[in-house]
Amino acid sequence: MKKILKGIVLLVATTMCFSACEDAKDPVLTGSESNPEILSSLEPVVISKDNINSGNLSIDYHAGVYNVALGMASQLEIAKAGTHFSPAIALGLPVDGKGKNTFEITYKVLNAALTALELAPNVVANLEIRVKTYGKADLNGVVGEIMPVYSSPLAVTVTPFEPQASYLYTVGEFNGWNNANGPTLISPIDNGIYVGYLSFPNAHSEFLLLPVSGSWDHKWGSDDNVNLIVDGGANIKSPGAGYHQITVNLPELSIQMVPYSWGIIGSATPTGWDSDTDLTWNHETLRWEITLPLKGGEAFKLRLNNAWDVNYGITEGVVTAGGNDISVAEDGTYFVTFDEENLVILWTKQ
Repeated sequence: MKKILKGIVLLVATTMCFSACEDAKDPVLTGSESNPEILSSLEPVVISKDNINSGNLSIDYHAGVYNVALGMASQLEIAKAGTHFSPAIALGLPVDGKGKNTFEITYKVLNAALTALELAPNVVANLEIRVKTYGKADLNGVVGEIMPVYSSPLAVTVTPFEPQASYLYTVGEFNGWNNANGPTLISPIDNGIYVGYLSFPNAHSEFLLLPVSGSWDHKWGSDDNVNLIVDGGANIKSPGAGYHQITVNLPELSIQMVPYSWGIIGSATPTGWDSDTDLTWNHETLRWEITLPLKGGEAFKLRLNNAWDVNYGITEGVVTAGGNDISVAEDGTYFVTFDEENLVILWTKQ
């Protein structure tokens, strides 16, 4: 699985959006009582694998205020210095109104914004930020922006980080104890936390973790299937048969194993709505996959662990938790794939 994940999907409490912003020079328009103001002075930020999941940038500000009855919203805009905020990345600010507000941007979100601005990783970038407040009005049934006002820009330097994936290798009963071709676990940002999926032939299937494929040196075992031991311990034993999500925390020398399998179910499948047909995890493509016959004019969904607690359909063209049934146009043998990381379901007739 020598593939580094290149996509990041961001959901920040439905308040975050990316947009290109027009240049503005701190206008004070009719109806504006006061412009926004940034109250903070910001130290240089260096994002790294050690802080990308824990660091945050805290910004104090006043939102703009209007002296007319008007729905309001605010955004924090981020842009390269000297570009007059065109283009810019806009992050929705959840609090508006008079008085001091504080907005905290996690380094993970900030790093994704810098990636969207196509800034080079590990290179100091000179940026500007500002607060934009605007009125919200119904324009022929579409909510639009009116009377935008802006704070003065504030300079800040940020060094983006480019995550590099690292891997752990597995060997056990599931692959005949061949230490050169075992399934892999991945740490997308090389922070010592690895996740992957293993299919065990039976309960208490035994396996080990390897730092290098093809070598038995410095392997990890465990005496209790929770705490890892380097170059020691017994073989790790699975809690059950079938697919399990494996999470290894090397800084804490621990392993967690929980049942985890995606299945396809529905009137379009061979077993109808009565039972699932399990997908297979592909360690190379990082997708769940299956080839099976599907019936035209019928439908299917994907669900986790043979239950409806977590399931996906497609609503208005978007893969959605609990979404609509997925329709199949015509009979045939289909290759179905599920990219869980980026929420993409494909079904291709063979």
